[in-house]
Amino acid sequence: MSSLLKTGYSLGGRIERTLASDFCFLATPRSHEEWMERALLLSMEAVGWSSPNPAVGCLIVKSEKVIAKGFTQEFRKEHAERVAIHSLQNLDDLDGATIYVTLEPCSHFGSQPPCVDLLVHSPIKTVVIACQDPDPRVNGQGIQRLKDAGKEVIVGVLENEAKAWHFPFIRNRISEKPVWIAKWAQTQDGAMADAQGNSKWITNETSRAYTHWLRQKYDAILVGARTWIRDRPQLSVRDCATPHRRNPHRLIFDPNGALLDEAECAYLQNQSRPVTIYTLDAKISERMQQKCSVTNEWVRWIPISAAHPKNEMILAFKSAVEATPFDRPLQSVFCEGGPTLLRILMQHDIFDGIHQFIGTKTFETNSPEQQAPVVPQWNQLTTHKFDDDSLHEWVKCF
Repeated sequence: MSSLLKTGYSLGGRIERTLASDFCFLATPRSHEEWMERALLLSMEAVGWSSPNPAVGCLIVKSEKVIAKGFTQEFRKEHAERVAIHSLQNLDDLDGATIYVTLEPCSHFGSQPPCVDLLVHSPIKTVVIACQDPDPRVNGQGIQRLKDAGKEVIVGVLENEAKAWHFPFIRNRISEKPVWIAKWAQTQDGAMADAQGNSKWITNETSRAYTHWLRQKYDAILVGARTWIRDRPQLSVRDCATPHRRNPHRLIFDPNGALLDEAECAYLQNQSRPVTIYTLDAKISERMQQKCSVTNEWVRWIPISAAHPKNEMILAFKSAVEATPFDRPLQSVFCEGGPTLLRILMQHDIFDGIHQFIGTKTFETNSPEQQAPVVPQWNQLTTHKFDDDSLHEWVKCF
């Protein structure tokens, strides 16, 4: 199956930009598509910052020159169009200008007033939009208002690339639920670890840098207790290009209470970033008083209330994650778990997207427990080479 995105684009945005903070296009734009590429590149400056608002980029062009630009600010702050227009000292400069935005301007009041009002009452002549906003409060209303105001409106320029970049927001607005994304690395023959469960490193440093960029795009990162105990992963943003806007919330699936062990509690006591652990309520009641004493304010246990059949437990776990209060609404969960956790979530149709890395390393194991999940017949968005590694990205609905 061929990829749906232009070469160089992914769910993480323009791939070169995720690896190089100073990446830029060298040629002078001559078409709407080339200008929109710049707007998409600009939108990446808001990675991890604007969620659950979309990370939108905006360019205002006049006489083939950029006269203003902006990207969505921190959650509840200014949107991209407002940042761009407010950067101008003289609004008369907008007369006859063209504005490029990676998502339909909002037409409703939230933490900010509607961006479409700002455009309607400006002398901007042409509005070029990459893709429509499916939020029921917008969903074409912003586009229609611009047309009714006599603006020339062009929709669908680099639509697929913009939809991929805005995927967590778009999918969340359509489903009204957090988006779950899987990521794993595997060998050519599908192994995620050797017979002893060791998996470092299947992929190269460049692949891992791209993964770190993805970590800040998604709100929370999930691993299983076995991965946490064996690898002691940092689950942080480190090696990708700047900006490093945030580290994701760390979530651990620990149904059997392995982290209630005394030694594990001692390790958790030293955490300096938030970590949320999901454990069957019966296990918490059974072991918390006996063995585990954690006073670290960064650590919290969330009980999973479920009977022991695994299908009930997994659905209860999913509900518990989605009901957990965080500092802002939870829009996306990025699962970097081991093969067991990934497979069981896949079997329950939890995921909306997949980042699959295939490296050149080999393991001397035929253990089915260490095999990667089978990728469903979804839409393949991306195929990209990171030196000898290959990246494949898939989404359920697009």
